[in-house]
Amino acid sequence: EMDILKNATAASLNDGRYDRLSDDYYRQFRKLVNGSKYQMLADFYEDRDKHIDSAIAAAIKAHPGARFAILTGADHRGPLIKYLKTTFGSDVILVPVP
Repeated sequence: EMDILKNATAASLNDGRYDRLSDDYYRQFRKLVNGSKYQMLADFYEDRDKHIDSAIAAAIKAHPGARFAILTGADHRGPLIKYLKTTFGSDVILVPVP
């Protein structure tokens, strides 16, 4: 993860590698802390992504046909892409930065 970030470009952060690593990290983190006093941190991370996802989806729904530039932290990109594809299907075209 750190190797990718140290040499990151817009294109490399949009190729899916970091998304997969980040997804795996948060999944493993949840397993590790589930049922412990730290579970609330994993819950917070999940709720934070849901909030980001739903806020962006609401903006898209409020402006049908509009173009959006979405800037987000690298850890949020993967969940957001999944959410938008699930929510909008082919009604929204996602164009990553080259």
